[in-house]
Amino acid sequence: MSYISSNQNRFYAALENGYGQVPAVTAAHRIPAVKLATRQQLEVADRKDKTGSRTFTGLPAGGRRRTTFDLKTYMTSWMDPSQNPPHGVLFQAGLGATPKSFHAAQAGSGSSGQTLVFAAAHGLNPGQAVTFSGEIRFVTAVPDATRVLLNAPFSTSPQPGAQIGATISYCPATELPSVSIFDLLEPDHRCTANLRRGGESSFNSCERRLSPIRIQRHGTGLDRQ
Repeated sequence: MSYISSNQNRFYAALENGYGQVPAVTAAHRIPAVKLATRQQLEVADRKDKTGSRTFTGLPAGGRRRTTFDLKTYMTSWMDPSQNPPHGVLFQAGLGATPKSFHAAQAGSGSSGQTLVFAAAHGLNPGQAVTFSGEIRFVTAVPDATRVLLNAPFSTSPQPGAQIGATISYCPATELPSVSIFDLLEPDHRCTANLRRGGESSFNSCERRLSPIRIQRHGTGLDRQ
């Protein structure tokens, strides 16, 4: 058996078509991860009748395994708005709904306050985000095909012809998809096992910590037997 010692690992994340169906990964699925740590332990129930250690005979067979993981990844710039960001699957697996994309569009005349007017049909729905001049706002209502109401006005109202930037919005849903996270040297050489983050009952909890440039996720789950 041969081993590889390297710090050139690359991390990839891809949604599964079905629970446990590990997807193929390409360079487009790479995420700028800093650290991925996993730990698996057998779950042992506390005994109330004994407190000493001399009668310990080992862990019982057939116990459930509890797996925890910690993934840290930077939220880098969204270089190609025509494609979903690679780390977007982490948000989708944690929230559930299919992401809603808004492609860049031009502002029309008449924008003021919380009303944003487009030069053409916008295709937005309540809850989606729009961005202008480095600021982000959320759509609260859609009066018609060219106007939306925002949760707060922009600092400067967009003038006719101004570019309203592209966004992608992730929303909660009742069912969660599953995602595979890979720790590889490159997509074609799988040197380590993948970590499956299940969207079914095998996944107990998930915590996300967001900063302007970094995403940190913690997860806990029970392995299926």
